Amino acid sequence: LYFLMNAIKHRFGMYPLFTLLAFNSAAKLLVALDLASQIDLITNTSTVWDLRDLLNENSELGRVLRALVGYEATPDLMSVLIYSTS
Repeated sequence: LYFLMNAIKHRFGMYPLFTLLAFNSAAKLLVALDLASQIDLITNTSTVWDLRDLLNENSELGRVLRALVGYEATPDLMSVLIYSTS
């Protein structure tokens, strides 16, 4: 991730780098949200949409997008709210 961000900074400037950092921080919040739902601190809400037909999060590209920007094929309402506000 460091080398990717360094290359983006040198090639495109700081604004795309800040955008990628914002997406990455939102991804970390979604991981924390998932952990909180696993230990029953919060309850899961209903699924907002289902994108598994387009891009499954267990595919190679899905795993990379999940690690970098927090992609989820079937997010619940809480995940969408946290991601959009962060």
